[in-house]
Amino acid sequence: SYDNEDGQWDLYATNTSTGSFTTGQGYAMATNAGDGATVAFTGPIRTTSQSIGVINNNAANGGAGRRWNLVSNPFPSYIKGNTAAGATNFMDVNNAVIDENFLYVYGWNGSSYTIYNQTTDAFAMAPGQAFWVAAESTTATALNFTAAMRTTTGDGDFVSGPQPLTYNLELILKNEMQKATTKFYFRDGLSLDLDPGYDAGSYNQSMALSTRLAGGNQETAFSINAMGMDAMQNTRVPLAIKQNAGQAFSLSIADMELPEDIYVYLEDTVNGTLTSLKEGDFELVAQSNLSGSERFFIVFKSNSVLSNGDTLGINALNVFKANNDDFV
Repeated sequence: SYDNEDGQWDLYATNTSTGSFTTGQGYAMATNAGDGATVAFTGPIRTTSQSIGVINNNAANGGAGRRWNLVSNPFPSYIKGNTAAGATNFMDVNNAVIDENFLYVYGWNGSSYTIYNQTTDAFAMAPGQAFWVAAESTTATALNFTAAMRTTTGDGDFVSGPQPLTYNLELILKNEMQKATTKFYFRDGLSLDLDPGYDAGSYNQSMALSTRLAGGNQETAFSINAMGMDAMQNTRVPLAIKQNAGQAFSLSIADMELPEDIYVYLEDTVNGTLTSLKEGDFELVAQSNLSGSERFFIVFKSNSVLSNGDTLGINALNVFKANNDDFV
């Protein structure tokens, strides 16, 4: 089990270890065989609502612990994960218990950890499936698994389903030693400020690439930045890049599903450049340590042609020089 007070794993390392698993607690385990070996669990089946205490020990201990708690589905059935999966679901029931900056399920997809939230297709957690959640309170608060969350719909660890019209963009930062990604998500009804369950704070707040909310929190690093459809027209989003002095790196589009007339630019306010990421990568050798979100911005612009009747105020005018030119 995971102890988030000190960020350590408590091990049952030998067959003489004793104790019982806690209902709703998540556990990491492994077998010594690569042939699909199974393990057995015995005990009473849970059919009524269950709960387990979760706590934000990062804030409680001035950063000494972690906000993340490893929990699990206590039922012998699937539970609905998000609104797309059903009206009564894990995220909606526990939205006051989970930190609104990190309102998502952090689950293992078989090869890596993935964020599952309201931007995701309908998903469900399998019987006994463990996953991470970020607690809001610095005192132990009940995280609830209600009987109404249960569903017979499920196929594997996470389940895909229908999704309303959305657009997305994923950026990737690369250097000779590391890769880091951050995502943008667009859907009607969302804002430039925090949309709990859609915006997703980074699991690692010191990661090499993240964003800040265009209309809100500038302290929390986000791995998913969710905005309304109109944000694709003319929005400037703070981009946080963390690199050491002398490090060469590139920033490019890893995945994109945007309308054809929407362009994505990387603005470097120190060098005064604007780079179209749809046309090429942004490359830089850091002259000093890079951190914070004051230098770089992602700018979304519509490339639609103005008609003769369109008039623009001076505040609609932006002038930039090309990345490789020393003149406007």
